[in-house]
Amino acid sequence: MSRRLLLAAALAAGSAASAAPAQEAFVRAVDAEPGVDLAVCVLDLDGGEVFAHRADESFVLASNTKLLTTAAALTALGPEHRWHTRAWLADGELWLAGDGDPSLRRLPSGDADEAFLDALAAALRAAGAEPKAVVVDGRAFPGPPFPPLWPADQRQFDYSAPVSALAVEGNVLELRLLAGGEILLDPDPGPALELVRRPRPGRVFSAVWTGDLALRLEGDLARPATGRLAVRAPLRWFGTWVRAGLAARGLACGPVRLPAADEPAPAGPPLLDHPSAWTLADAVLLANKESDNFTAEVLLRTLGRERGAAGTAAAGAAAVAAELERLGLDPAGLHQVDGSGFARGGEPPANSAPARLVAGLLAAMAQGEHRRLFFDSLLVGGEDGRLARWFRDRIFQPRRVRAKTGFITGASTLSGYLLAGDEVLVFSVLVNFVPDGTRRTNGYRFREVQERILRELLESWPTS
Repeated sequence: MSRRLLLAAALAAGSAASAAPAQEAFVRAVDAEPGVDLAVCVLDLDGGEVFAHRADESFVLASNTKLLTTAAALTALGPEHRWHTRAWLADGELWLAGDGDPSLRRLPSGDADEAFLDALAAALRAAGAEPKAVVVDGRAFPGPPFPPLWPADQRQFDYSAPVSALAVEGNVLELRLLAGGEILLDPDPGPALELVRRPRPGRVFSAVWTGDLALRLEGDLARPATGRLAVRAPLRWFGTWVRAGLAARGLACGPVRLPAADEPAPAGPPLLDHPSAWTLADAVLLANKESDNFTAEVLLRTLGRERGAAGTAAAGAAAVAAELERLGLDPAGLHQVDGSGFARGGEPPANSAPARLVAGLLAAMAQGEHRRLFFDSLLVGGEDGRLARWFRDRIFQPRRVRAKTGFITGASTLSGYLLAGDEVLVFSVLVNFVPDGTRRTNGYRFREVQERILRELLESWPTS
């Protein structure tokens, strides 16, 4: 029987034998270390407890927060949900309004960003219009593009891309420095981007924002190099990209502006109603498999907006808690502030929840109609991404671990599904720690801890 069929059979059966895990002494020893806190919860698919240690205390989840976001979005909105980017002509201006489409980027199936520009250019030509301005309406997602508890010193990195209702390439700019100094940009915002070159032969290439649309390039500019940066002002960036894209298609547009907070949007049918290239299921796959922060934030805000509230992180988090309750789970102890788990600090700590809640959600999803999609969105131990180097030993094979990783400074987390004998278990292993600058408190060591806990569980599991 294939592994997937075996999983399906186990999901249908929904039962697991009890076990007395041999890892209890190890778990208690790690948890007793100074500056280290460890919570473990292992359940069967009916929610029966297999092993628990501090499972009802709230721990910081890091990117395991994405499990809450993606599961709630799937169950509340359905896998076929699509986003829309709409365009109007109003008083001679091209008005663009979006609700968060994360797919406007270069994709293996085709360039969705270029397809949008082609469709927009065709609509403008059909209307015989050359707009006097481009209005970028991102008010579907109100609030700051950089969530307040995201680390300010990491805002240039691609994993810290700002959140906006209109975005291209997930609000990330990719630079390619070619031999001889030529610069290729993707997406290309055209001449609106100011590039300042500071050649320093023999120095490492770097790119630093000096303004919303101003970039300083330093280092050895005569040698090929690449870089990826989170953009600074996502809505202005989107507008300049559209303007440059239309110009490349022979259509002139006036300057870019953002509407005032109380400025009414155009009424009536749009000139263009462009659906996303992705379904929500595609976005869930990216958010979990690649741990994509931007996409997770879009999902959270979409959930809040589609549930009749604002497209904010707070509204999305409230919708997640409501969806957990609908699934029969108690969200007590959950303090979610974003969709990705990238936030840190605050009181209670940002994106914290009990391991039992995370494991309970995994069990509920395994019983639900979206179980296969959700299961397939997780990393395969020993094969995929951040777990390619872990769970490779025979005891974990073939493909006995499907999980979501999480790591920020002070938290290392791993939650998912474990095939134990002929049964499927759910687990959540959460480590919170105070870094001391040694190997004792780094991500590699705690991933070893998580692997050992699951190994000892499998070693003690009844085989028949």
